[in-house]
Amino acid sequence: MTHTRPEDTTSRFDFEQLRKIVAIISIIVLVALVAWASYQEQAGRPAPYNGDSLGRNTSESMDSYLTRAGQSLDRAPADEKAFALVTFTDPLPTAAAGPVFESVGIGRVNALIVDAAAPIALPEPVEPDNRAVVFDRALKRMAGTVGAPPASSDFWIRGAVVRDTGTKLRELAASSPEILAVEVLPPDAAWGLFGVQPVVTGR
Repeated sequence: MTHTRPEDTTSRFDFEQLRKIVAIISIIVLVALVAWASYQEQAGRPAPYNGDSLGRNTSESMDSYLTRAGQSLDRAPADEKAFALVTFTDPLPTAAAGPVFESVGIGRVNALIVDAAAPIALPEPVEPDNRAVVFDRALKRMAGTVGAPPASSDFWIRGAVVRDTGTKLRELAASSPEILAVEVLPPDAAWGLFGVQPVVTGR
């Protein structure tokens, strides 16, 4: 009769336990690596838009865009605030652009649209400054970052992203011959989650 020595049983038990522990650790490490890789892939992607966008599509004619923008303005709820892209007929210097928004008391001008940069986010004016001063300061700062003269026509204002009620936006659209179009997003559109494509006239 063969007898198993107690130390042999203990050795097999220790080996089995060790193998299970190694397998569990390997699974945990694998799951962690997959999660990390997935996070890195997501972090490397630009933040997705929620489907909303402002501006003229690449394949869209100017007439089609103006019609679409006008329809969005007509639909804008009278008493709900919404973001809108205001496009000037021709780019304007800051001294001329500021009064366009002040003339009807637009509640918020969020960003300027120029040819030489992405939309430039803006603070609200603090007295005694007016919108033209805020515009001028923002454009000079942007021009300085790219080494361009701030008086360059590249830094004239092609338009702006604003936020106000449908009533106020329609008042703005009718207030000045300098305004080519006002395109309005649905009121539930969130700042930072929609795209902005400048409407370049003459093409």
